[in-house]
Amino acid sequence: MVSQKESNFPVVLLWSSRVSVFFMSYMYHTDISFINLVWIIFTFLFSVKVTFFASILVMLPVLSWEFFLIYAVRVPSLQDLWIIQEYGSNFEWTMKKPVFEQAAIFMTVAQFFMMIGTI
Repeated sequence: MVSQKESNFPVVLLWSSRVSVFFMSYMYHTDISFINLVWIIFTFLFSVKVTFFASILVMLPVLSWEFFLIYAVRVPSLQDLWIIQEYGSNFEWTMKKPVFEQAAIFMTVAQFFMMIGTI
């Protein structure tokens, strides 16, 4: 049995998060994409623990906000909310394969929630 200190899960989680965030930044050219790219560079400069701690404090709320806006823009009953009218215009693109794109965004947010358990 592998002890907690010898586990490779944090490293695998970090690399999968880097790849997922890179693809999100590449697929969706929004204002948040710049923050995502800065986070990717940040992950190479600091240790895994520092990266996870900063990711939980900064990137988890940013990705959750992006996740909310991407989905809320597509719900007709939420179109009258001032939040959607103010910030939703950046997220009104037509998804080419909605199931795959939504699954990718959901998995990216889920990876950042998994970081909480690794610190």
